[in-house]
Amino acid sequence: MPEEERRDALRFLFGSPWRYLINSGYIDVTKNDFYEITPEGHTQAEEAISAIKADRAVLEAMRFLHPELQGYEHYFREGKLKEAVTAAFLRVENRFNEVRDKSPNPAVKSVSGVNLPYKLFDTGDLQFPYR
Repeated sequence: MPEEERRDALRFLFGSPWRYLINSGYIDVTKNDFYEITPEGHTQAEEAISAIKADRAVLEAMRFLHPELQGYEHYFREGKLKEAVTAAFLRVENRFNEVRDKSPNPAVKSVSGVNLPYKLFDTGDLQFPYR
């Protein structure tokens, strides 16, 4: 795309929304011609995120999750998406730790974090499909 068309596209796509954010006081120009989000902008963003409600299709798809993760459905219903992801990641991490702790292989006993699933797979303690 030629540079002139690119500028026009950016002006068209971002012009009106950008002006709205500035006029509403959500974004402000700093003294160095940079932009920053105002306290009101942060408040609006947080309110918008907390107002997001889970789509019915997402909630109906929860039954396809692993049984250990299905219990986090209430987070989606309450719009607590960060909490849902955090709880799911903690459960998965704990599951890896449980597999490691039950392993007779001494090579996996000292491994943790992001390297643990790879080591469990290498030693045969973790096999596809993952339980």
